[in-house]
Amino acid sequence: MQADFRKSVRRRSLWVPITAAVVTLTFLSVTRSEPAPTGTSPPLQPPRATTRVAPVLLGKEKFQDVVARDKGEKDAVMARQKTLLEERYDLTPHPDPKLTMTRGKPIQVGRRRASRKG
Repeated sequence: MQADFRKSVRRRSLWVPITAAVVTLTFLSVTRSEPAPTGTSPPLQPPRATTRVAPVLLGKEKFQDVVARDKGEKDAVMARQKTLLEERYDLTPHPDPKLTMTRGKPIQVGRRRASRKG
């Protein structure tokens, strides 16, 4: 009985250094730093910001001009987004006749995603 226990411990103890080696190698490969640039490649440029406020902050446009332009574009943007929603989703009400909330408000059931054509 004791010999079986010793063999079991010996087998398990073989996995300890193997597991430690794998964990160590994984840690070292993940935390390895990148080599310093040699100067032959151009320096990396930070990504450009795509914000509508940047021209105002840079003094290229006045804030009132940006607000006026956005207000003028609002109707076209809202129409475009409404068309997109109507293409993607079925927004017609489908209340369950037997199921209501506490004060009688009907609960909508069924699928809202419009079926794909194609």
